[in-house]
Amino acid sequence: MDFRMRDVDWPRVRRITGWTVVAGVAGAIAAAVGVGVVIYAMVYFGDDSSLKKSTILARINEETSIFCEDGVTPIGSFFTNEHRRYVTIDELPAHTINALVAAEDKNFFKHNGVDPTAIFKAFLDGLKSGHFRGGSTLTQQTVKNILDRWEYSLQRKVREAIASLQLERLYSKKQILEFYFNQFHVSGNGSGIGIAAKYYFNKEVRDLNLIESAFIAGSVKGPSKYDPFI
Repeated sequence: MDFRMRDVDWPRVRRITGWTVVAGVAGAIAAAVGVGVVIYAMVYFGDDSSLKKSTILARINEETSIFCEDGVTPIGSFFTNEHRRYVTIDELPAHTINALVAAEDKNFFKHNGVDPTAIFKAFLDGLKSGHFRGGSTLTQQTVKNILDRWEYSLQRKVREAIASLQLERLYSKKQILEFYFNQFHVSGNGSGIGIAAKYYFNKEVRDLNLIESAFIAGSVKGPSKYDPFI
């Protein structure tokens, strides 16, 4: 068959191509809207019972302090699995808070629990190195510790992201920071800033200086790796 390019109905081809592009874009928008609606419904109407304050505090404040007869001098504590000294956010020096946020999640005060920029950067780094990791915000790390979910799977990451958005809806940034400061691993079965201050520097949290705060913040990524006693 004698086929010539001039016989092609180019206007019609362009119309078909144009409509194909429009349909594809419309489909992508519809899918994005659908996902957004599902996420919104799960964040605002999904089960958030595991994130109630009483449940969180029961998990991260599971020990009883023992005092001398004067009721002031501490002599020890009873705990089950993890040793903590619960510290409120108001007891923390500003430089201690700033140091940990700078080390762990510099965009903490800008995102709503999930940081798309950090996730995308972690994905690109994974493509280069072959090891995919990170992208988690302080809120996501807090959720992970509260729910005690440590398996690595896409399903777990999605549940963690939804729970992080719920946590940001239920609590202020200040409250979330307080939860996190009482969770991170220090050494052995010790967790939280109260134990870190005593373990590393034999100090109360309120007495930590800038350099000590920076050391603790930097050690969170690898407490056993940076433990000066080891």
